[in-house]
Amino acid sequence: MSNQTKNSLAVALKKRMATTEFSKIRVSDLLKDCNIVRSTFYYYFTDIYELLKWMLNTELIELLEKCNELYTWDQGVVMLMEYVRDNSKMCLCAFQSVGRDALEEMFYQNCYVLMERFVNSNFSEINTNPEDKSFIIDFYVRAYVSALAAWLVGGMKKTPEEMVAQVGRTVIGGIEDALRRSTAVLKS
Repeated sequence: MSNQTKNSLAVALKKRMATTEFSKIRVSDLLKDCNIVRSTFYYYFTDIYELLKWMLNTELIELLEKCNELYTWDQGVVMLMEYVRDNSKMCLCAFQSVGRDALEEMFYQNCYVLMERFVNSNFSEINTNPEDKSFIIDFYVRAYVSALAAWLVGGMKKTPEEMVAQVGRTVIGGIEDALRRSTAVLKS
């Protein structure tokens, strides 16, 4: 029952966000939409911002599970950017209400898994110190997530495919070179 209630609240919030400014949506609106009592809402969430974060994170995790079936990192990134584009109002609302840092952290957690999978599947022959490997992945993921947030806030003028191509030109050789340099330091 708990996931059903949380999902119902998330659906109600998403519907409201399509027509109403986030700052004007009240818990009482969602309670009416879901036909639940106030204590039920507060059993699951401390406030409407926590519901928003839970909803975004849940949807990003579902998206990441779909990415498990993909063969390349760019397919996963395009899916993520399409999600952001298709849910831009909600993502912008989250950006404005919970802040850039919180939104970037949600994207970071999901993008890290994509990048880690990409590095492990494409550069497994490079014997890199695990600490360096984690740092390299972290570095590139944070750069990508920052670019994703700037793309969202900047009005998404480029298509997801154009952005992925640009990111690809920037990171592909850089990741491999960084891993190889780390290996060289290991051997010294």
